[in-house]
Amino acid sequence: MDYELYHDESKVHGYWHGILLVPIESKPLVIEYLEKVRKYTRYEAIIGIKKIKTEGKIFSCAEAWLDYCIGAMITQFNYKYPHQIFTGERIRDEKQYEIFENIVNRNPLGLKFILFRDKDQFKNMYNSLDHGGKIEVSFRIAAKSGLHYLFSEENHIRIKKIHFDGYEHHGRNIDKKRIIERLNGLRNYCYFKENCSIDDRSSKHNRENCQLYEDCQLLQLTDLLIGSFRTALGYYGQGNIPAQKTLANHVQVLIERYKKGYARMRYSRWKDSFCISESYIENEKWQFQDIEYAKKSEQKTFWGE
Repeated sequence: MDYELYHDESKVHGYWHGILLVPIESKPLVIEYLEKVRKYTRYEAIIGIKKIKTEGKIFSCAEAWLDYCIGAMITQFNYKYPHQIFTGERIRDEKQYEIFENIVNRNPLGLKFILFRDKDQFKNMYNSLDHGGKIEVSFRIAAKSGLHYLFSEENHIRIKKIHFDGYEHHGRNIDKKRIIERLNGLRNYCYFKENCSIDDRSSKHNRENCQLYEDCQLLQLTDLLIGSFRTALGYYGQGNIPAQKTLANHVQVLIERYKKGYARMRYSRWKDSFCISESYIENEKWQFQDIEYAKKSEQKTFWGE
């Protein structure tokens, strides 16, 4: 199946890569739903985890987006227990209730998410690399490990395009050679289309020379995913804002299931839909492990996001 890859970052207690994989076949349906939520919530501005301070319009929009994305990641439907998603629509009568939709009878949309953390935020990484180079190398590691975990001989992936959320904070444009051509050792069920392009323009749809509107929306969705997973794992930013913690509750159940191991996930509705891992360098060698919940000492306010 052909996919587009969307990447965002977070710099709270490490360097986090968030990689959203969207099947090209499903992309129009995903965009259509995200736009429906914007209409219902009457929120048209940029969405990002850092912008969520209270449970207002942006929170409602972000919550509905996240609900939908979690549903769109289901790989195995359970017809006895339909998965409900919040549409963002509210009926304002004397009871003022919210509208939900069941997605049990729909075909899987195939969205997948990779969360990868460089625990030491590049402190022990090669001095010969600039900051952008360190991001590119760790992205390669994140992409390779995640693709191998989420796909198989029975379920191939071909990546046709890559989207990075702006190049300015990297200090330069993304180096395609380092991202794709040096990604060695990919298994034969994971590959990039010949002449796979990289778009590293801004994800802010109200800026000049930003990416296409629909791609901006998917990059903003990636921002919500990485921020919510990070917060659910206890790595808080920006003063431990309650609204962000409430939003993160939506992915908490996924994390709990994931941490019970692959044997448990085999029977989950979210089998092979996401993965969570981290790395660090010790004695000049890469070490890999699952991301553990943050200790209390790591949950203090951190302003480096």
